[in-house]
Amino acid sequence: MKRKVHWIAFVIGLSLIFAGCQQGKPVSSDNESPGLLAYGLTYPVNEVLISGHRGISYDTIWPENCLESFDYLRQQVDLIIECDIAMTSDSVLVLMHDNTIDRTTTGSGNIANQLYNSIDTLHLVLPTGAPTDFEIPTFDEVLDWAKESQTILSVDIKRSVPVERVLDHIRLKNAEANCFIIAYTTAQSQRIYAYAPEFMQSISIRSMEEYERWESSGVPADRTIAFMGTRQPNMELIKKLHQKGIAGIFGTLGNIDQQAVAKGNQVYAPIIRAEVDIMATDRPIAVHNYLNTLTK
Repeated sequence: MKRKVHWIAFVIGLSLIFAGCQQGKPVSSDNESPGLLAYGLTYPVNEVLISGHRGISYDTIWPENCLESFDYLRQQVDLIIECDIAMTSDSVLVLMHDNTIDRTTTGSGNIANQLYNSIDTLHLVLPTGAPTDFEIPTFDEVLDWAKESQTILSVDIKRSVPVERVLDHIRLKNAEANCFIIAYTTAQSQRIYAYAPEFMQSISIRSMEEYERWESSGVPADRTIAFMGTRQPNMELIKKLHQKGIAGIFGTLGNIDQQAVAKGNQVYAPIIRAEVDIMATDRPIAVHNYLNTLTK
């Protein structure tokens, strides 16, 4: 149970393996060595990392996909930030989960039909619907923040947004070291790899069938992070992933997080025992605090 919670392994390999990663060198399958997590960065073996879903913690009151929320969480917890990328009608990349801006802002309408200048004056709202002073951030602003704070972004690209446009923005910002890209289908994963083979991808590998599909996709292990779903960790699958040097993300967001609120944080214990590498959660601060109790 005593698995460490640590961040330094993310950044310790940056200057040492950055060039090797650019050249596409394979990650070691030796479980005693750190595995590749993002472009030039590593994930720590025998440690649990936290990914904050939409950069929000339901244990505090902050808007989702908000730069100020990200900064607050980063000051409290060493974590990955998952964020959603949408695009305005004049092709500005912004952070927005829904197709419309109704739920999360003081405005209304489909984000793809909005000029950036028309949403730039809007404010984000809390989960309760109360408005805040915070504004919709651009993706460029978030990339700048991630580089400055040495934070990893898990980048979820909305269906209406060209994947290549997002990858180009990351490249222009020289922020490859701070991002991995979520791929929902094998075709999307292959498209990302063909266009930008240097990028890490979070690929859905929730079963042995999906594992075999990934194996035949042509996307190499040293560019793969496995998203293992939100139901129950598969120990056989985790073992195979670790043999390949692949980190696994398990999502407690939704049902398991709700169980933890109702029954206590010990509901996370089986996930930790399963040697999941990254926990994606709506309760990053609570999960962080619980993990710390296990390392004492």
